[in-house]
Amino acid sequence: MTRLLRLLLPAVVVSSLPAQQVSEKYHDAATKLISMAQQDEEGLDRLEYLCDRIGNRVSGSASLEKAIDWAVAEMKKAGFENV
Repeated sequence: MTRLLRLLLPAVVVSSLPAQQVSEKYHDAATKLISMAQQDEEGLDRLEYLCDRIGNRVSGSASLEKAIDWAVAEMKKAGFENV
């Protein structure tokens, strides 16, 4: 149930904002990201790990450093260059 809510919440937020608050440029980008996220189980797993296991990432905190190290390792594992 939590996973379903995480998938649907961004769509609800974007679709519930008045049109003048969300420019067409950002609305299209947000819609594309939501659609891609709903199709990518691995991406959701990464987001879930970052939020649930690493938690808050306050500037200068140990958890921020842990999140950065984790994100760099994930990007390298995914094949990204210049991380």
